[in-house]
Amino acid sequence: MRRDSQSKSSRGKFWKLLVRIWPTFAIIAVVLIFFYPVWVKNLIPLPADFVVGVYYPWLDYKWGFSVGVPVKNPMTTDVVSFVYPMQMLAIDLIKSGQWPLWNPYILTGTPLLANFQSAPFSPTNFVYFLFDRLTAWSVQVALQHFLAAIFTYLLLRYWKVSRLSSVLGGVIFAFSGFNTIWSQWNGHALSGAFIPLLILLEDRWLKIGKWRDGALFSVVLSAQILSGYPQVVFYTGVALVLLAIFRFEKTTRWLGRLGGLGIFGLLGIGLSSFQILPGAELLSLSQREIEPHPYGWAFLPWVKIITFLAPDYFGNHATQNYWGPQDYTSNTGFVGVVAFSLAVAGAMLLRKKREVIYIVLVLVFALLLSFPTPISVFLW
Repeated sequence: MRRDSQSKSSRGKFWKLLVRIWPTFAIIAVVLIFFYPVWVKNLIPLPADFVVGVYYPWLDYKWGFSVGVPVKNPMTTDVVSFVYPMQMLAIDLIKSGQWPLWNPYILTGTPLLANFQSAPFSPTNFVYFLFDRLTAWSVQVALQHFLAAIFTYLLLRYWKVSRLSSVLGGVIFAFSGFNTIWSQWNGHALSGAFIPLLILLEDRWLKIGKWRDGALFSVVLSAQILSGYPQVVFYTGVALVLLAIFRFEKTTRWLGRLGGLGIFGLLGIGLSSFQILPGAELLSLSQREIEPHPYGWAFLPWVKIITFLAPDYFGNHATQNYWGPQDYTSNTGFVGVVAFSLAVAGAMLLRKKREVIYIVLVLVFALLLSFPTPISVFLW
């Protein structure tokens, strides 16, 4: 009898552990399947075809092709011509024990640390101390999607969503239009991955008030700023402000926690000030400060509403038949047909659930800022 009870207890513990950990393994499996060319075909998520297919002196040689090396996607040129070499220079300087302050390879030299996209202190740069450069790059690109999925999963579980639905929500966010398009820039999707985690920590702080959540909020905000694409931080700020308003209570306790949240936010900014201050100075001296961003490129055109369901309605740059306004990187609203359908169904069926109302509110503000509305035009 005693052995039977011990056996049942062991099986019970095993199944409880399996129930807890299977979502993580499911997310890992999806990421591995998506990036199968990396570990099955030994390819690298880097558009290196540009080097030999577009740039001299390599363009002089055809590399066995009749008219030169074909370029698969002409929109990703910045990755290999700018982002990758700049980030690798920063990594090499850090590994040699130097501060990544200066890039001597552009013109007569340009600031390196002050350029946010160099991301020398990105939270996932630790992989370069574990693997060779190209393997580390591949792992780092894949990590963006894993973290986006796992952080979304944690947020949804905190909001009492089932494990299966939380996994599905995490995967949908991780491989949504923005994260997929900007994946190889190795910073944009990572910055976006921290959005659900920051929302989770803010919500826990406002509800429970544990200092651990507030401290983690500061660290995660700093990590997002250092990830290489700080513009996402501003959009995150909109979502965080909306959550604070949404959780409003007429109590002194809530006001105290709101004040504490502000302090934790300032602390997160302070932790990354060594990146922010040089970046602000560089921006003030840059032509970008006086170079107007064209109106037509600043917003999602109204005609592109159709791309929410049909992303290739205007063609695709990779198939050389794109005929729509702007391009895929700057103006695409696709999130996935499955995601769109489930979001609409969820909003209708669960419209009284507070968290659903909040997400719909975030969606409304996101669209107001994306399309040329009076609010977005004023900010532009």
